[in-house]
Amino acid sequence: MTDSSVSGFNMGVNCGKLAGQSIFHAHIHLIPRRDGNAENPRGGVRGVIPYKIGDVLPREFLQKGFEFQGERVPLVAPQGIFKPRIMDLPLSITTTPHGPYQDAFASDGLPAYKYRGTNPSHPDNEGLRKAMTMQVPFVYSHGTVSGKYPAIWPVFIARDDPSSLTFHVAVDDAAYLEQTTERAIGNDNVRMRSA
Repeated sequence: MTDSSVSGFNMGVNCGKLAGQSIFHAHIHLIPRRDGNAENPRGGVRGVIPYKIGDVLPREFLQKGFEFQGERVPLVAPQGIFKPRIMDLPLSITTTPHGPYQDAFASDGLPAYKYRGTNPSHPDNEGLRKAMTMQVPFVYSHGTVSGKYPAIWPVFIARDDPSSLTFHVAVDDAAYLEQTTERAIGNDNVRMRSA
């Protein structure tokens, strides 16, 4: 696949726990850059992204998304598991405070993300299962307070538990995610995620 609008790339690798690596297999973060997607790209990877690691992003920013091959692709949608029409697999999962699902942190420290509905074969659940099998990363927008989301990438489905209708998510910075949630809502066992 080619995209003629891409005119540069930023590449990054986290090597070792002290460098921020939490998924211990080799992977490279490749960020396509397009003319105009940063006011001032000087400084490379440190300055081209308008929000920094740890920033809590407004939902409007995530809904705006990015442009790919002339089409706008949002990073979130009203449903929790989101697969844009131009993709074969989900791009993101989202939790929201006070939603209908019992997403929480499991005893192993990984976020436990509930299936969409109660049918394990729902297309959204099948999409996450396929992403797990293929080890395809996606974005986790973890709502801490209404309209605010730390967006974490890359995340992977680490485990599928059909008996509890739950996926376990391996997050690059799970400790940060848990601390942010606890600070924002005061409880790591709350109802989160939109319908």
